Amino acid sequence: MMQNCTVIILLAACLSAATPVCGKAEAQPIMEVRQRIIRAPESAIIEAVMTHGQGAAFAAEVQRMVTAGEAHEVSSLAGATQGDSRLQMETGKTIQWPWVCDENEDNFTSTPTDFFSVLLGSSLEVAARKSYAIRNEPGTEVAWAMHFSPRDPTTLEWPLVWPAKKEPGAGIFKQQDLYEERLTVIGWAPASGSSVLGFMRPADHVEMGSRREAVLDVILAEAHPQSAPASSNQPATESLANVMLLGLGVSSEDAQTLLESRDILSDHSLLKDLLQRQRAGKATLRVVAGLQATSPVYDSDLESIRRHSRPADTIVFPTSWECDTGVGTQLRIQRKAIRTLVLDLMQSPCPPRQQTWQCAKNSPEMTIWRPQFYEQSVRTTTTVPADGVSLIAIIRTPECLKDGEGLAPGETMLLFARLDETPAGTKDIAPEAAAQLEGEAMVFEVLAKEFDSWNTMGSPTEDQSRLEKLLFRVKEGTATLAGHAVVKTLPGKAATVRMVYLMEYCAEGDPVEEIPGRFWPGAMGMIPVGTAWAITAEIPSPTGPFDFSAPPSVTLTYKLSHDAAFPRLPTLDETLKHFPKVAGTVEAGSPPDPVEFKATWEGKKQVKSGQAICLGVRKIPGGDDSKVHVAFVRLTLKPVR
Repeated sequence: MMQNCTVIILLAACLSAATPVCGKAEAQPIMEVRQRIIRAPESAIIEAVMTHGQGAAFAAEVQRMVTAGEAHEVSSLAGATQGDSRLQMETGKTIQWPWVCDENEDNFTSTPTDFFSVLLGSSLEVAARKSYAIRNEPGTEVAWAMHFSPRDPTTLEWPLVWPAKKEPGAGIFKQQDLYEERLTVIGWAPASGSSVLGFMRPADHVEMGSRREAVLDVILAEAHPQSAPASSNQPATESLANVMLLGLGVSSEDAQTLLESRDILSDHSLLKDLLQRQRAGKATLRVVAGLQATSPVYDSDLESIRRHSRPADTIVFPTSWECDTGVGTQLRIQRKAIRTLVLDLMQSPCPPRQQTWQCAKNSPEMTIWRPQFYEQSVRTTTTVPADGVSLIAIIRTPECLKDGEGLAPGETMLLFARLDETPAGTKDIAPEAAAQLEGEAMVFEVLAKEFDSWNTMGSPTEDQSRLEKLLFRVKEGTATLAGHAVVKTLPGKAATVRMVYLMEYCAEGDPVEEIPGRFWPGAMGMIPVGTAWAITAEIPSPTGPFDFSAPPSVTLTYKLSHDAAFPRLPTLDETLKHFPKVAGTVEAGSPPDPVEFKATWEGKKQVKSGQAICLGVRKIPGGDDSKVHVAFVRLTLKPVR
C-alpha cells in the first residue's frame, strides 16, 4: 500500500507582473509566503501567551525559543503568489489507503480494489485577501489552510468472520489509522515578521498518555509583499482575535472550594491559580489549543487527531471502510462580534476502548471488535470580559467512566477561554452581549430511603436550603456529588457540555438457523454514557441596560442525563434465546436491548438568577436499589464588563 517515493509538488500562480491594459490596470505586488511548524514546550507557550498575549510579541518569543534551541522546526513550506491567485504547496510521500474491497468468505480474505491517495507530509493552500493595519502595523488578510502528518500511520488488524460458514475460522485485514494536524483560518499576517495562526498538541497526544512529551505544534505564518501595495494600508478598520482554550482538571473537592471563593466578575485570578496548581503537580492540563479568528462570516478550524479506520458497511466482513472518527482535539471558532465567540470543542479525554462481539458459542476466534470512543465536548456562544479570560464550562468525570485509560473519576475539568483581541476604533460589545447566563447542573447520589422526601417539590427558598444541605452532606460523606456540569452562554443561544463514552450495541442481527450457536451481527446503535447537560435560557429583551440588582426571570429549557454505570450488553446466549424457533424458522426481530443505568431530567422552567431548583429524584433503572439520584439546577445572570 505504501509508495516509498518522495513527492514534492509546488503549484503557484504565474508570478509575472500584470501588464497594464489601456493604462488602467495596476501591477499587483508579489507576495512571499512561508509556513513554519515549530514544536515547542507546552509550558513555555502557555506562559508566553499569558505574558505577551498572542500578537507580534508572542510570535517573536516563539522565534526566540527556536534560536535558543528551546524549540525546533518540524515542517517548513515557502512559495510566492500574486494578487488573489491561490498558492498550493505540498511535500512528502503518498500512500494508497484502501476503502473498497472484494470479499472471499471461503478463505476469509478481503482484497482491496479502490484506494484514496493520502499525503504523509505537509501541505499548504494560501490566498492573499485585502490589506489593512492592526495597531498601525501593515499586513495582509490571508485564507490559510494547512495539513501536517506528524508521523506514519498505525496499522491495525481487523478480524474477518463469516458466521454462516460451517467450518469455524477467521481472517485478518490490515488497515491503517492516519495522524493529521489541520488548520483553516481567515487570518492576518504582518508585512514583516510572522503571525501565530494557531497551536495544538501533536496528533498522537491522546494515545501517548503519560508517555506524551509535553509539547505543542505552533503554526507560524509569513506573508511579505516584495514591494508596497499599490494602495497603501489604511488605518485599522478591522480587528483581530486570538483565542486560547485551557482545560485544567482538579479533584471534585478542590473544584468546589475554588468555585465557592470565585470572583463573580473576573475569572482571571481563578485561571492563574489553576495554572500555579498545575505547575505544582496539583492540577492536570487536559485541553490546550490556540486559534486565530478574524472573520464574523467564516469559521476558524483546528484539529489534531488520530483518524481511526472503521468498517463502513457490515462489521462482520467489511467491504468498505471509512476514516472519519478522530481521537484528539477538534476546535471550531466563529468570531461573531466584538469579544463574542461561537465555540465548538471536541476533546478525546483518553484512547478508545475495544468492544467485542462473539459470533459463535464454541469458536472464540469468531469474534469481532470495534473501537468505542470517549468525548469531552463543549458547544456554546459566549462573550469574554474585557480582561480577556472567561470560565466557559465545567464537567466532572463520572464514576461510570472509570475504565477509561488515564481517566480520573471524580476529576472536574474547568475550561477557560483566553481572548487576545485588537479592536478597531472604539467599538464595544453589543447590548445583547452585555449579560450572559451560567447554567449549572448537579446530580447527587443519596440513600433510597430518602426517595419520598425528595419526590415532594419544594418552593424556590426551600430548594436553595436543600441544595446547601446536600453540598454540606457531600463534605461530610453522607451524600455523593455524582454529576456536575456548568456551561456559560448568551441569552437565547443553545449550549451543551458533556463527558461521555459512545457505546455501540448490536441493534440488528439474526441467528444462523443452519448452525446452532451462531449469530450474525447487523447494524449498530449507539448510546452516550456519562453526563450531558444542554440548555437554552431566554430573558425578555431589555429596554435599557440590565439591572443586575433585580434581574428578570429566565425561561430555561434544559436536558440533563447521567449514567450511574456502564450499560450491560446482552451475552451471545441471551441474544440467541431472544430468537425462539417456531415451526423450524427463526422469528423476525432484533437483539435484546442493553440494560441502561441512565437517569434523565428534561423540561422548561421559569427561574430567577442565583436561585437553585430541584428537578426531582430518579431511581437508578436496572441498578442498585439502595441509592437514588437527585438533580438540581442553578442559573446565574452575569454582567460582562
